[in-house]
Amino acid sequence: MRGTVGRGTPHSCASPQQIGLPRSPAHLPKPVGRMQIQVRHRPGEQAADVKVTILSNDHHVRLDGIVVRQPRPGWVTLVVPPLEAWEKPLLWLTPPQRERIESPEFYKLLQEQIGRRYLATSTR
Repeated sequence: MRGTVGRGTPHSCASPQQIGLPRSPAHLPKPVGRMQIQVRHRPGEQAADVKVTILSNDHHVRLDGIVVRQPRPGWVTLVVPPLEAWEKPLLWLTPPQRERIESPEFYKLLQEQIGRRYLATSTR
């Protein structure tokens, strides 16, 4: 579908490259490890505690303190502690793993995965 933007300039839908999506799987970040997410509902509340475990070669590093809440049906909020709260556990990770956890993409991934899992197991 074509339309107009600004001064009447015709446009079409943006391509994946125009909006910053990777062009091919070769441009996706390489995996640096595995992650497990456990969501434990709080009895009597529309909230859950989340445990994220990074599975490193020699260690399983747990990132605690994440809370997911559902203030109204279908809407979830995520409370993630500051990175400094995970300072000691992060020392067990490889530099590429630490770099990934410090990236905005990691927090976006957490938001998507935790929200989806919470809603899938919510009784509301």
